[in-house]
Amino acid sequence: VHVIPVLHLFGFSSNIASPIFLDNSQTEERWAGLDGLPFITFRQKIYDTDQRELLELMSKSKHLMEVDRLLARSWFTLLPSKALPDYLKMITPNLLDVLQGIIQRWKAGSISIESLNRVLKLAEDTVYGQQNRDLCDKRLEACVKASLKIHENICKSMKKMDFTETIATS
Repeated sequence: VHVIPVLHLFGFSSNIASPIFLDNSQTEERWAGLDGLPFITFRQKIYDTDQRELLELMSKSKHLMEVDRLLARSWFTLLPSKALPDYLKMITPNLLDVLQGIIQRWKAGSISIESLNRVLKLAEDTVYGQQNRDLCDKRLEACVKASLKIHENICKSMKKMDFTETIATS
């Protein structure tokens, strides 16, 4: 958790966190600034007790996000999907990063329906909370594109199943 900003500082990742909508060709590791790191293995092997400790460490270290724009994405990527709702409540990354993170998890097939519903609900709450705040045109446009992409993916994959609540929330 504390090493990641150092890796970003010394150019370990060539990615910069930008407010533009990312296309489907970008990998999750590149989006998160974790190029070459075995984060999927880490994410799959983390236990519930370790998740709580990791979330606490992230919460205590969230001040690091002020100097490292990629850090919220990296932490989002390290956590298993069931820990994401707690992470989003604690860390509150920007809406675009949350939406793009959902797209990355969806592409990798590494988010459960239950976690997806909880994350979408938190994203919805974030949207309502930011209604009176000015979003720059690029960020707003990127959020709309990401939201549509999530909705499209959910509709395509769930049209044969009865997940109308998930589809409606998206």
